[in-house]
Amino acid sequence: MKGYRIVVCIFLIMMSYSTKSLSKCFVSGNLGNISFPSITLTASEKGTMNTVLYRFSVPISSINFNCGQSVVATWKSEFSRPEFSSTSIPNTYTTTIPGVGIRVKWPASRGQNAWVPGSYTCTGNCVEPADRIVIEFVQIGVIKSGVIHAGNLVNISVSADNNPQDSVAMLTINIGEVDINVRSCSIYASDNSVDLGDYSLIDVNKSGYQGDMKDFSITLDCPETSSAKIQFDGTNPWGMTGGILVNSGSANHAYTRLYSKLGTGYRELTLNRIINFGSVTSFKGVRKVDYAAQMYFDESKRNLVTAGNVNSNVVYTLSID
Repeated sequence: MKGYRIVVCIFLIMMSYSTKSLSKCFVSGNLGNISFPSITLTASEKGTMNTVLYRFSVPISSINFNCGQSVVATWKSEFSRPEFSSTSIPNTYTTTIPGVGIRVKWPASRGQNAWVPGSYTCTGNCVEPADRIVIEFVQIGVIKSGVIHAGNLVNISVSADNNPQDSVAMLTINIGEVDINVRSCSIYASDNSVDLGDYSLIDVNKSGYQGDMKDFSITLDCPETSSAKIQFDGTNPWGMTGGILVNSGSANHAYTRLYSKLGTGYRELTLNRIINFGSVTSFKGVRKVDYAAQMYFDESKRNLVTAGNVNSNVVYTLSID
């Protein structure tokens, strides 16, 4: 017999592992919860879509966050309530009440990525400057009475991009109970946007020149005797007051000015102040109130006006009793 020798070769493979340090984030500044009070919201059952029914706006101090030198960090905001889903109205989400939507923005002065849900990326030592949180309840359809329960609404946390699982809370937003009562008054706006017109710099440079008045109206139709007040919320340019709105467009030193229209005359509105909707007297049926917008140029800065577009935003809130 032939003998066979079995040779077993064992190969030892040296494996080398390298571990990369994962970054951890730290937050300081305005830590903790921001809580909004309970409210009672009276709304029209069949009002105009995208009408702001109630608006919270509160200041918030600066927040610092750092995930390490030269480390990219991202904070993310999200609704904590799974029943909220997106609607056809930009940045607006459903609530548990039919016809009532919600939108939340922080920081309020930032662009689109500040709407919840949103995110913001920064590298190294980062600061969110002092700003405001804005919560708006919005008409998104036929409204039914009901309650939006109190509790946690929005969570905002930050993590390093190389360690997204290890997130740190930045801010928690809570709301009180929102009690929604439906009135049968209907709200109609003649237009949700007003075209201010086109103007040449040659005309604008003329002393005293202002844009044309562009009329618009808001109408209430109440089958029961009611009284109403209205508030126009917006931001004045630095150093200006009254009904002058800041311009977010590309033209420099060009603004929008709001007016109440009284017959054939106009009276400048004051922003962020409750006023009578047409009259202090109660009414039944239809009440139509006329307003106007105008492209406005400040005389002291007229020679600094540049070509471009003028975009201004204002939110009106109707309170019906």
